[in-house]
Amino acid sequence: MKRIFLVASYVIVFGTALYLGVLIEKSGFSATKPVQAAVQEREWSLPVDTLGVQESTVEQVNPASQADIEELESLPSIFRTQLRAHEIAAASDADRLMGYIEHFLRSDDYFYNTNILLIFLERLIEIDPLVAIGYVERLAIDAGKRQVLLGSILTTWARYDPEAAIDYLSGMIPGLRISVAQRLLRDPVFLESGYQSNLVALLGGQGEALQSSLRLRAIPPAEAFDQALTFSGQQRLSGLMSAVSRWMQADPDAVIARIAELPEGRERHQILRMVISQLSQTDAFQAYDLLQTMIGDKPKLSSQIIAQMMHQDPERGLSYFENYVAEYGYQHSAQSAIQAWASTDLDAAMAYLRRVPERDRLQMEMGLGQAYLQIDPRAAMEWAITEGSAQTMQIMVSMLPHHDAELAEDWMTRLDDDQLASQMLSGLVRYKMNYGDTTTFEWLAEFEDHPGYASALSQYFMQSGMQNPQNVSERLGEYVNNDDFDRAFSQVATGWAMSSPDEAYDWVASLPGGSSKEHAQKAMVFAVARHDVDLTLSLIDEMDSTQAAPLRLQVAGTLISQHPSDREKIIRELDLSREEVDRLFQPRNRSNAISTFGAVPLSE
Repeated sequence: MKRIFLVASYVIVFGTALYLGVLIEKSGFSATKPVQAAVQEREWSLPVDTLGVQESTVEQVNPASQADIEELESLPSIFRTQLRAHEIAAASDADRLMGYIEHFLRSDDYFYNTNILLIFLERLIEIDPLVAIGYVERLAIDAGKRQVLLGSILTTWARYDPEAAIDYLSGMIPGLRISVAQRLLRDPVFLESGYQSNLVALLGGQGEALQSSLRLRAIPPAEAFDQALTFSGQQRLSGLMSAVSRWMQADPDAVIARIAELPEGRERHQILRMVISQLSQTDAFQAYDLLQTMIGDKPKLSSQIIAQMMHQDPERGLSYFENYVAEYGYQHSAQSAIQAWASTDLDAAMAYLRRVPERDRLQMEMGLGQAYLQIDPRAAMEWAITEGSAQTMQIMVSMLPHHDAELAEDWMTRLDDDQLASQMLSGLVRYKMNYGDTTTFEWLAEFEDHPGYASALSQYFMQSGMQNPQNVSERLGEYVNNDDFDRAFSQVATGWAMSSPDEAYDWVASLPGGSSKEHAQKAMVFAVARHDVDLTLSLIDEMDSTQAAPLRLQVAGTLISQHPSDREKIIRELDLSREEVDRLFQPRNRSNAISTFGAVPLSE
């Protein structure tokens, strides 16, 4: 029961905040310089110079505080733990609150590092929100956690000092600003303050669209649908989709009848596809009939629905599946169908697979193997090695660590194929990284003589580079200009640039020339291109000309899509012609302009 409560609490309290994404400005997560200065000038009990990025803000929890922590962790119920935490927080000053926050930030228990941590953070906000912000901005934590804490501070602050909170919010990075605004525009206390219009004005067009979206969600879905029809452009489609999604839960037949009244066209088609997809989760057979009736045969969508049929009622769905195969053959889509079937009736699915011609069996075999792993990992591996193909075995090896890590370690010693053993080792690293950076590194050191060690170590660096780049940069430095680790240098540069671009810049600049530095430079360029035109252009200027030349056009596409008002400056600084850039934004060339590091699609 406690575990259920922990997970539920985590989802409810932090679900919205975790959606914030990892967004940056050159100055990291700080807001406006005037507000930052105000933080520095405030009188507070913990000296500012103890808030170093790499150093713990509280070197040692004092004995009294440690006794409180031990008491909290020994209490028999969640209620008593929360009650006692409130009592301790109420009696604590800023110094001690920061010690508690840091302790629970390090906890692996969701209950402590969300619910209990927030109790102490809320008390710190009550003492002084600017102190809380200054403290959080200097904590040695990853970008995601920092954004969660900043979002909590701002939504609390806005409840009792909306003018100051909105002023601070105006200087924050766009992604965090929008995410906090979404929370505020749902908060009845903030809405009663009268500052709703100030917040909407600050966000401009985005604020108006967000406000309209929230209004639609507050009325019955049928009414919201009709109101969304009065909008235009993307706001109209977004409003219709949102209304339909809610309406489907209450009355799917009414939704289908209402959509049938819409004129033929792209909008009707998009809404229908969403309805069919949503309906297939509960009644795949009705969804399939709707597809055939209102859209027509779409092989890819049909195969997805048939997979749902094979999960919901394989005996009834088999005829649909066989008809699909007769028309389109044993394509990749058949993999999902037999995977769904195997999850419901493994023996029947295996018997069917044995009747499939060998030349058509591969994709289905891989799908069945994935389902088998979820049912019985040990038996699935024995089946794969005796009956499966080499490709199926590769899939099974890569997935086994996430189903049974102990079994995966055992199988790693049984595999004669070095490539498969290496895949298993890398898979184990991916799995173990969920439970700690340091423990994974220490565990991996035991396999230094393994043929897959270099690949697994690179996998460790790549994952850790996105989560804790500062922590692994020194270790990674031992492998500079080693081709096996170039992608790891890219990931560390990307992860670091997202949390602290200035520090990432210094690290990249310190690397010796060669392939590692080139990969890190390129990664950092695209990591900061979303948010800082000047820094991006400076990075391009500092790159070797032979490396920078082929990047200029791609960087221009990313920058202009993110910063259209700086279009002329970007073209000039990158020494490009307007004709080159215009061609880049033609529809057939859009994919060339989208950064491989996650830029949004370009807009005209």
